[in-house]
Amino acid sequence: MNHNIVKFLVVWVWLLSFWELPAQLIATDPDDYTADSLRVPIQLIAKNTGDKILLRWAPGSPGAWHLSNQSGYRLERLIFRDSNELTTAQWELLATPKPWPLDDWAPIANEQAQDPYAAIAAQAIYGKRNFSDPENTTASFLEKATELENLYAAALLAAEFSRNAAIASGLRYEDEDLRAGYTYIYRVYSLASRPDYIIDTAYYVIHTDEVHPNPVPQIDSVEEGENRIKLYWTRQWERYYSGWLIERSSDQRHWESLTGEVPFIDSPVDRDGLPNEWFTYIDSLDQNYRPYYYRLIGITPFAELSQASAVVRAMGRDRTPPPAPYGIETRQIAPSKMEIRWQFPDTVGDLAGFLITRTEQREGGTEVGLTPRLLPPHMRRFVDTSFDPLVSNWYFVYAVDTAGNAMVGLPEYGSIVDSIPPAPPTQITGQIDTNGVVTLHWPLGPEPDLYGYKVFYANAREHIFTPRTNRILRDTFWSDTIPLNVLTEEIFYAVVAFDLYGNASDWSDIVRLQKPDLVPPTSPLFDTYHISENGVELRWIRSSSHDVVKHLLYRRPEAQPDEWQLLFVDTDTVGNYGSWRDTTVAPRTAYVYRIVAVDDAANYSEKEETLHLRIPDFRTMPAVSRFLAQLDTTTQTVALSWRFRSPAWLAHPPVFAVFRAVDDSGFYFYRMTEAGITRFIDREIASGHRYQYFVKAVDEENELEGPPSEIRVVIFPKSRDKD
Repeated sequence: MNHNIVKFLVVWVWLLSFWELPAQLIATDPDDYTADSLRVPIQLIAKNTGDKILLRWAPGSPGAWHLSNQSGYRLERLIFRDSNELTTAQWELLATPKPWPLDDWAPIANEQAQDPYAAIAAQAIYGKRNFSDPENTTASFLEKATELENLYAAALLAAEFSRNAAIASGLRYEDEDLRAGYTYIYRVYSLASRPDYIIDTAYYVIHTDEVHPNPVPQIDSVEEGENRIKLYWTRQWERYYSGWLIERSSDQRHWESLTGEVPFIDSPVDRDGLPNEWFTYIDSLDQNYRPYYYRLIGITPFAELSQASAVVRAMGRDRTPPPAPYGIETRQIAPSKMEIRWQFPDTVGDLAGFLITRTEQREGGTEVGLTPRLLPPHMRRFVDTSFDPLVSNWYFVYAVDTAGNAMVGLPEYGSIVDSIPPAPPTQITGQIDTNGVVTLHWPLGPEPDLYGYKVFYANAREHIFTPRTNRILRDTFWSDTIPLNVLTEEIFYAVVAFDLYGNASDWSDIVRLQKPDLVPPTSPLFDTYHISENGVELRWIRSSSHDVVKHLLYRRPEAQPDEWQLLFVDTDTVGNYGSWRDTTVAPRTAYVYRIVAVDDAANYSEKEETLHLRIPDFRTMPAVSRFLAQLDTTTQTVALSWRFRSPAWLAHPPVFAVFRAVDDSGFYFYRMTEAGITRFIDREIASGHRYQYFVKAVDEENELEGPPSEIRVVIFPKSRDKD
């Protein structure tokens, strides 16, 4: 394969994305599809130059390209001025382009033509390849497929950057028939398309009155590095240009191409796969401080060259800083004098001098310059007379070379001699709110070198106090949050003052703060109960918490979960047990009892201790009266009847249980009447037997029953046979 082809392959994937233009349309008749059809698109773009319309197309796969090279393409045009003409407009054939025969390529592909892209296209289309040689059994299927993809990419790249290569490859057409005020619709399709391998038809709409000249590109910025220049221009130019020529000059008259024969194309993504916002090009230089001039020329997909961009000037610069000063030492030599010394090698040739700065923090502080001018290169000592003894003083020494590059040594602290501690803080006040937020206040100490305070705490006055603040507070107000769900009810604080040199004061007076009581008392427990006609006797074990002031006894009907009623308040705190008799219960009712403890901070016990009870009915059902039994031998039945007077408390008429004994057998439950019915007919009797009956009343819920009635006896004689 021609070596020029290989140089283009690395940029082919990027160029494919350029062809996805919004004005392009792709369409295929759905009737052309079969169940096994393969579909390949054709990409089509167009441009109105003002005197003609340039058309470029490309098949969407290597296979479609290979087949189309043999069969060619069909390019048609439809023109109209308005919607009325569109309905009657007819497609007209413009051309049936296909690659030129190999002999016709010579005028554009030889060395004299100076068009390397035409030679590349001819080599890609007609060069010998493995997949076209049926006798070549050494090439694997994968090698053949890869070779076809590479030839396909090379051919389309050549058409991208050469008008001649595009026309000779059958991938370009120039329509010079421009009519003002018209709209043109172009369509191109491959003559190699078939039902089992469909190559789509591509459309493009363009107006003859809309001319879009190529915009002039520009270099947005330059980065002057050491022995290199880096150019930046925005990727928004991808809308117009698919490649770039980058030129350099030392005098703005004679220009040289930095990209050689191959246009420059930058990857749209970085090494991590993220989008690149800028085109970037790096020009390596042999020396620094030699000015160069740079300009860009864009190449459109129609192989047009843009106007050169505005020229930018840049040069390589020394970016290597000198070594850092080392061995930096500070020493207070007088109350208002701090000496700074450092070491630096004498062999650094481009050293311009030293700068000294000071800050109040080792890291992140604002540096104050102490040397308005560079100290001479031979100097290794400086005396600071402007430092503040009441703040921290950190010193930095910078080495600066003749190019302005600087390197700083490690910071060094300027120690101030001071051993007198501040006075202990006084008049400390504080409080704790119900959210556990602690606030402490105290007046500011009078010392000029006072730096701040630390707060210490303990849960008891006799305990060891531990720091509550990890760093020194620069304020006389402090806030903290403590847990309140603990058993201790107090907390103790003390404050210590510190000066700028780390000297600590004595302890302040200890401050005692009372914690809000948020800890609920332990729950009381029901111990025993007794149900009688006089009510329910309840006894419970009181809460074991020492601050309990009362116990509350509640009751609700079991069927009404939200109807709690306070029955009793037990304010007696002497003894372990409490008790109370509930005389307001109703018979045949289920109740739920609850006992709750309350402490002196109005905290209620959390665990709900409940007792479920059902009250029985201790009342007596009356007996029936005037119980009668009458035998009817004709109907062979016994009629039972009785009277019953319902008590006022009985809500519903009772039912009656009938018991019977036959001959010498014992009594057994025989029948139950309906509610309120005081008679019964026994139809299950036979002659020759003796029957005994009694009745008793039973309430509707079958909980209460009255005493049995008198026993009535009925004898049914055995019948005699007739003569």
